[in-house]
Amino acid sequence: RDLNLAREMLAAFAGVGVAYFWQRLVVSGDRKLRSAVEDLCEQRPGANAMQSSREACEMSLKAFLARDDGLTEDDARKNFGHDLSKLLERILQITPNNQIFSEAKGKLNSFPNVGDRYAGKTYHDSDLWDAYKVAQAVAAEVIRAFTKRNTRGRIATRF
Repeated sequence: RDLNLAREMLAAFAGVGVAYFWQRLVVSGDRKLRSAVEDLCEQRPGANAMQSSREACEMSLKAFLARDDGLTEDDARKNFGHDLSKLLERILQITPNNQIFSEAKGKLNSFPNVGDRYAGKTYHDSDLWDAYKVAQAVAAEVIRAFTKRNTRGRIATRF
């Protein structure tokens, strides 16, 4: 259900020309997740999946703050940059009892530093999948927060 609702939201955003910062982030985050999936499904999973997963996670967190905390594009750039830890710290101030965001904070070490994107690093397949799982869980939790629909009891949410 959450996935279908997310698809409906994305289709609606794409059809009307996405006007709000948070909506653009949701659409871009979805594209990054899809890119990570393509890289992971190659015969030999591609290292680009790591950066795509990291960017999807960042965009999802910023989308949450843009919609629910008034984060602007300028504030995102000035106050958070690409710092996933800072983004999650702010989200946990707003939603201190959120289990998924709390667990994600402990899994940020799955991602390399943002500066490593130019280093041409290679990763073990398991590291690529771990990063994707974190990004996917964070993105799903953001959509759940927006829709107020919680189907977590019916699916596995551990990462």
